[in-house]
Amino acid sequence: PGPRLAEWPEDCLKLFLTERNLATVERLTQWLRNRDRSLLDLAFCWLLSKPEIPSVIAGATSAKQVLENSQASGWRLTSSELDEVADLVSTPSD
Repeated sequence: PGPRLAEWPEDCLKLFLTERNLATVERLTQWLRNRDRSLLDLAFCWLLSKPEIPSVIAGATSAKQVLENSQASGWRLTSSELDEVADLVSTPSD
C-alpha cells in the first residue's frame, strides 16, 4: 500500500495540489524545521488551540501512526506562534 493521495481522482488533486497550497506547505515546513516539529504536530496543535474543537480524531493505518498521532497532541502553540502560522498561511505565493 502506498500513499492514499495516489488513489485520489485527478480533479481532486488539481483542486488541492495548487502552486499556492504547495508554497504554503513549504513555508510551514520551514517554520516547523526551526522548531523540530512536523506538519502532523502543527495540524493537531492548531486544531486543539481552537476552543470550538474539543478533540481531534485521526485515522491511522499502522501502530507507528497511532504513536505519532498521540505524540502530536502534546505540543501547544503560543499566541505568538498562532499569529506566525496565520501569517504564513495567508502569505501569497506570488
